[in-house]
Amino acid sequence: MEKSTLQDNPLFTFYEPLLEPLGLRIVEIHQTMHGNQVKLEVFITGAGKEADSADCERAYHAIYPVAEAAAGPLRDLYMEVSTPGLLRVIKDPFEFSLFVGRTVRVYDSGRAEYLRGDIAGWDGNTLSLTRCTIGDGKDETDVSVALPQIQKAKLDYRWEEIDHGS
Repeated sequence: MEKSTLQDNPLFTFYEPLLEPLGLRIVEIHQTMHGNQVKLEVFITGAGKEADSADCERAYHAIYPVAEAAAGPLRDLYMEVSTPGLLRVIKDPFEFSLFVGRTVRVYDSGRAEYLRGDIAGWDGNTLSLTRCTIGDGKDETDVSVALPQIQKAKLDYRWEEIDHGS
């Protein structure tokens, strides 16, 4: 997995401060322009919690007026705000810091195995997992994985493991 680029994205640095007071964080952001149309796509998560449709609405209302002014009076702005999804592929290592506490599945090239565990922390170079199983094993342990060893990663969600209030 490559080094983080999200924090270097000018769109991230421009719009992230608008969401921080709302307890929201940007996971991914893209802007495309076609003629006089600007399309802004923003994926958000809650700081320490899952984002829901109400969070998407709050983010939309925080970003849209600023994005509209930035686009200029001669351009039409189309904006989408969404959550990253339950099984999101991790595209940028910075995302590990946004999903602390969530379950992730990582391919560790050093062990040549998949790891599945809860994200305990991310320091920019090393991912720490708790309650981690290695491969098809059942034993849970705490594991650290260096960034160069992470070949791919995605959030993992298993319906049957979640307490649904029954």
